[in-house]
Amino acid sequence: MPALLRMLRLLRESRRDAALPLDALMALQRRRLCAMVAHAQAHSRYYRERLAGIDPEQVRLEDLPVLDKATLMERWDDIVTDPDVRLTDIERFMANPANEGKRYRGHVLVRTSGTSGQPVIVAYGPEAFDHVRAVSLGRGGMVDASGGRILLRALDPTPLKMACVLMDGGFAPSHANFLHQPAAARWFIRIERISLRLPLDTIVARLNRYQPQVLFAYPSVLDLLCGEARAGRLAILRQERARVVSLSEPLSPHLRATLHEVFGVPVFDLYGAGECLPIARSCTAECGLHVNVDLCALEVVDDAHAPVPEGECGSRVLVSNLFNPLLPLLRYEIKDSVALTQEPCACGSHLPRLLCVRGRTDHVLWLPCSRGRPRALHPTLVLETLLPFDAVRDWRLVQVSRERLRLDLVLAPGREGEADAPVEAVRRAIASAVPGARFSLEWCHLPRLEADPGSGKVRRIVPWGQRGVPDED
Repeated sequence: MPALLRMLRLLRESRRDAALPLDALMALQRRRLCAMVAHAQAHSRYYRERLAGIDPEQVRLEDLPVLDKATLMERWDDIVTDPDVRLTDIERFMANPANEGKRYRGHVLVRTSGTSGQPVIVAYGPEAFDHVRAVSLGRGGMVDASGGRILLRALDPTPLKMACVLMDGGFAPSHANFLHQPAAARWFIRIERISLRLPLDTIVARLNRYQPQVLFAYPSVLDLLCGEARAGRLAILRQERARVVSLSEPLSPHLRATLHEVFGVPVFDLYGAGECLPIARSCTAECGLHVNVDLCALEVVDDAHAPVPEGECGSRVLVSNLFNPLLPLLRYEIKDSVALTQEPCACGSHLPRLLCVRGRTDHVLWLPCSRGRPRALHPTLVLETLLPFDAVRDWRLVQVSRERLRLDLVLAPGREGEADAPVEAVRRAIASAVPGARFSLEWCHLPRLEADPGSGKVRRIVPWGQRGVPDED
């Protein structure tokens, strides 16, 4: 019963805080930032060194040092605030297959896939993870914790049926998010976890048998399931409150529209990271993703960590996690390209919005130039170049060798002959953005893009020499 009461309290707080005016939300964020800085100074050796002389009550985000992945892993034992939690012990625990799905000393462990570089290990305290789930359920409109609804739930305790089709095994953030449910959450929801490692027909059969009201999956998986639904092999999401939720990869406007058309339900998008799981989520107005500013402070910056103007895309995001005191992460660098605005949303929410999430900016290609050092080609250039071509359903740019690029295209059925224009547009865009670059660009038509076997996600930029580079030579 205490766990249930705590979950109800967190659900109510989550809904209440999201409805606050913007000034009240930012005041709440400010109080939590000051408290996290004070806690880090008192209990973390790293922050005691780095924040010496800073008054927690007067601190500004720009006063704090930027923390990158390499520093986090090098100084992990100095950053964590529990002296009994050590990285070598955690790594030993995670290396044992028998511990998959288990907590370490009550803490939830996640490990990023490392597809963009060094993998990172994050530990969430039990209360912090309860908060993650309460925000996901309460703020997503899937569970109403008001008094009347709770009474109805007591009279008819039928849990909401969710299904997630994700890469399982290990300690992947998306998998852990559904695996470590607080016991009290089972009063509200029931989750069917379906491994992406299974054959597609087996996944479809399990979904048909389970009949979920909410489906969570990567966009690349949702695209496959749309095809199964169109072919008449998948028939789900016909119940009350049904919805689709996309996570872990950028959701394209085309796929969102397709999901609406095929399943006839609202489509929501989640944005988060293993280091801070509930950063933002979309709403019914589909005008971007609302940032959970009561749980994290988000700064959109350029390569030099300088803030970019509101509404413009940066090349970095600095995230300060305000709800996980076990492992304080302040101004933690994530190499994503996003744009942020505080303009009111049509849905009525006062939460600031991410206007777009363009994905990782550290998936860059380095092209040799006729003069000078190699120059970087950012994936955003390719994305923006291909957006006007509605025949292009999906894409991937592979650096097969230093000077040879291959553009893999998934084209709409019956429009396979329309590749010349988008390929030529990408060729011109690269030549213009990287003057003097030595490169050749070929293209390949694929029925779909296969996901990375380690992360379960599609990699749309594959630099030369990185693992998993497809080469057809």
